[in-house]
Amino acid sequence: MRRVLFDINVILDVLLDRKSYPEASAAAWAAIETGISDGLLAAHAVTTIHYLVRK
Repeated sequence: MRRVLFDINVILDVLLDRKSYPEASAAAWAAIETGISDGLLAAHAVTTIHYLVRK
């Protein structure tokens, strides 16, 4: 199984429905949801994503 380290922008593209690279971000997210890959996220990204989504 492939492990993928997600950049904050990929997560924000999906959560905030941003228009930067919607197809690529959604495809990467779908690979994790379906179990094709394991998704990883840097620990510092969690607080940054929380702050930006909450805003």
